[in-house]
Amino acid sequence: MDKLKQFEYLKSAGIIATDSDIISTHNNLVVSSEAENTVSRISSLDIIKTRDDPGNLIYAHLLSKSMGTIGGILPPIDDEVIEFEGNIVSRYPKMNHPDWRNVSAADLSEAVLRLNNFPYTTIDTIIRRMDVASYTQLRLDSINHLRVGGLADVSQDMLDFYIENHNFSTASAQNEGLVHGDLHTGNVVQDGESGNLLFIDLDSIAIGPKEYDLASWCVRSMRGDKAPAIEATEVAVGRGEIGYDAVRSMIGWKALSSITHELVYNFNNPEEQIIEIASIASKLGAPGAWGQYEQ
Repeated sequence: MDKLKQFEYLKSAGIIATDSDIISTHNNLVVSSEAENTVSRISSLDIIKTRDDPGNLIYAHLLSKSMGTIGGILPPIDDEVIEFEGNIVSRYPKMNHPDWRNVSAADLSEAVLRLNNFPYTTIDTIIRRMDVASYTQLRLDSINHLRVGGLADVSQDMLDFYIENHNFSTASAQNEGLVHGDLHTGNVVQDGESGNLLFIDLDSIAIGPKEYDLASWCVRSMRGDKAPAIEATEVAVGRGEIGYDAVRSMIGWKALSSITHELVYNFNNPEEQIIEIASIASKLGAPGAWGQYEQ
């Protein structure tokens, strides 16, 4: 069943409110209801069951419920996901997105570090470990080298350099914490009462280096994200919460992840996007010869 048919079916069955409107079809279907004052994330149960890792709606729901606002997360309304004839639904209170003109670097830094420093060992849910090196290598192994030419070889050389000189597992062990893994303005909401920034969409959450979230957000900010991620990173480094050299290496890892994503999924013209990402990594001080992507 495609997403639109799935949406209409769930409305007709009374599982989601009849006034629900689709607000996103990226990954999971996301719908909003004015009558119930909710936002719901919907996916197919058979897809969830066949995933190779726990990065799915059920996993995200359990963590959101366990951590709540104390961990800087918007908690769902229901204790468990709603399962109905091959569909799962996770409901959340209506989300208010912040006005980024009024969000300071200090506030953003505090919100991210609150998540990174959450005592995840107190949660019953098993949280996976982040391994950017492995999934970056898997992407490189899966691409058609004829289609992307020398970009694959350059990316493999850069990945080998990072594995040898800026090992991801070593970085994780040196400053381990809870990592959201997909921070950007679209995954941030604001509590209506306290004004605190809260995070949503925990599909990628994992144990990893605390530097990764802000570092990856720095790359996104250079590509148009409006959050003051670079300034927030400087605040966190200045407070000694995260290390400057580790941030630079995590920027490189984020760039490698983004580049291999382009290699796999951009069938039209990946070169332009890849050169842009490599240039950003270089400007942000990531180690490595990023200029070779332009040759």
